[in-house]
Amino acid sequence: MSIINQMLKDIDKRDKPQFGANRPKSVYLGRPLRTRRLRLILWGGVFALLAFLALSWLHERLSAPASDARPSAEQLQIQRVPVLISEPTQDAASQRADAETADASTRAEGEPEETRPRTTRGEQATVVVTDLEPTQTRAEQPVEPVEVAVSEQVQVPAQTSMPVVTPADTTVTASDDPGEMSIQRSGNGVGSADRLFQRGMDALSAGHNRNAVQRFREALLVNPDHIGSIEQLAAIQFSRGFAGEALQLLRDALERNPGASDLLLLKARIYERIDEPRAALDLLRGRQFRLPQDADLLILQGAAATELEEYTLAIASYRQLVSWRSDQGNWWLALGFSLERSGDPLNMQEAAEAYRRALQDRSLSESARNFALDRREALGY
Repeated sequence: MSIINQMLKDIDKRDKPQFGANRPKSVYLGRPLRTRRLRLILWGGVFALLAFLALSWLHERLSAPASDARPSAEQLQIQRVPVLISEPTQDAASQRADAETADASTRAEGEPEETRPRTTRGEQATVVVTDLEPTQTRAEQPVEPVEVAVSEQVQVPAQTSMPVVTPADTTVTASDDPGEMSIQRSGNGVGSADRLFQRGMDALSAGHNRNAVQRFREALLVNPDHIGSIEQLAAIQFSRGFAGEALQLLRDALERNPGASDLLLLKARIYERIDEPRAALDLLRGRQFRLPQDADLLILQGAAATELEEYTLAIASYRQLVSWRSDQGNWWLALGFSLERSGDPLNMQEAAEAYRRALQDRSLSESARNFALDRREALGY
């Protein structure tokens, strides 16, 4: 029995801790619930703090512009800078007076800030403009410098009654003194058009055709009758394949300037290049040409008339040319050919003489020389 009792005691000792471990204890039942509540309280406090900080920052941002909308008078450091408006032909006395005025303003700027007068925000800069008088009387009168209030932070507009001058009529030239500038007026903007035309020619020489076209168009905006810009722009348009635009540009220009021989020659040559000799001849027909400036027009008229078999007009054109330059064998050759093809027997002797005069030109090509010899022999001379 003792052995059995001992075994039962041992079994009881083994079962008691296991039973006690498996038995629920009340001390552990409330811990998960308290942990969740604590976490909710902490997160709520964090979110409330963040919301308070955000509202404070937003309030400061909204109220900041109201206080800093305008700077105070102490923040505006307004300095007076003298601006001297003078003519390029100012005499020595006027220059000395201007120099003394500039020195006085420099000394005023070197004084302490508290001794200088302050300019409030409500004040406006004033410009005193005096009538410009001749040079000989200006030295006798005191120079009144023009003072303009200049602020580094705020730009104050000056109320002046200066006359309005358009950019096309005014050319500003800077002088050696940075405070001086001279204004030269031109009546029709020809100077500006010439400068734009020169810039276009420089761009054209450099191969920048698009830039050149832009400069020529700007020159025509300044002066619509600028012959050089019209001629170059039409030539560029034709070379790019826009013959219609080039002809329209020349047509409009010739309506305003019918005596522009350069534009007339360019238009006739464009007609010749696009195989319209009739249009070129009609353009030149009936005009009075003067030599030597219209020599190219006469040559073109004679060539177009010969091609269209209008030999009377061709003879008149070449006769006028050889009367001006009798040493040109090609003109004599063209005159002889036109006289021979006219069909008038009275012109045959003159044609032979024209061939003879052509042979006197040593610069005549070999083929042209052989042609003149053959035609002269055929005429029996």
